[in-house]
Amino acid sequence: MAKKEAKTGRYLLADSVFDRIGTTGMLKDSEMQGLALKWPGHAICATPFEAHTAIDYTGQPGSTTGLYYSLAFQLGKWEYNGVAKADEWIEVSPVHAQYYQLTQQQKTDLEGKIKTGLASTSQAIADMELLMHDLRKYKEFLNYFGYRTKRQIDAMSKKKVFSGDDDYDELYIDDSDAKKRADGHSLRAVFIDQVDAHTGEAMALRSIVQRWPTLISDFMKLKDEDMDVDKVRKTLDVSRAEAVVLVTKNKLFVEWKSLFGPEIVSGIAA
Repeated sequence: MAKKEAKTGRYLLADSVFDRIGTTGMLKDSEMQGLALKWPGHAICATPFEAHTAIDYTGQPGSTTGLYYSLAFQLGKWEYNGVAKADEWIEVSPVHAQYYQLTQQQKTDLEGKIKTGLASTSQAIADMELLMHDLRKYKEFLNYFGYRTKRQIDAMSKKKVFSGDDDYDELYIDDSDAKKRADGHSLRAVFIDQVDAHTGEAMALRSIVQRWPTLISDFMKLKDEDMDVDKVRKTLDVSRAEAVVLVTKNKLFVEWKSLFGPEIVSGIAA
């Protein structure tokens, strides 16, 4: 039998044993390069919980931190890539008055910065939630104006083409057929509840409905082109006074729609 050549053992955690070439990933050590192709794995050194040791280190202020960070950087060279800090705390004795006062002042400054940062973050989150709420409302209004997503458009046209694009489920604001799908009834309801209601108690439809009980229902029956008082009076069989109110509100509604629609379209596009 051939004799196997005995090799001297090496300390696995010694510097340069596991050092690699940054561009190729190959081990720099010539004796370890043979293992690089087979790659048996990494050695893990795990200490049992009952074997944990507390070190009472005595030294100049800051020396312990220097040891800690130098070890943390060295562990990366030894391929301990999963190093994480679980906890950190410091206890300064008031006997060292100058260092104690300095530490307390830094602690107070850090607390102030943290509180300021948290307040700023909280305000930013509140502003973001408000913007998201406005965005959802704008998309709801755009649905009333007839805008749909590309998926909804394909479904309505009975197309079985469902793309994987990110904007496939976003509103398609370049749709030229949106006006044909506009929900005039919902738009008039929005106008009554959220626009006309703020014109004043003596002028809003909800306020003067006591005089003409069917005023709101008559307004919902109007079309955008109903701008003639006599025609509206005859079509709906109402008094001339009510017809004048209906035509006036209808003009305001058409003007609001022409201004509000393009405004939210440009806001969504931006």
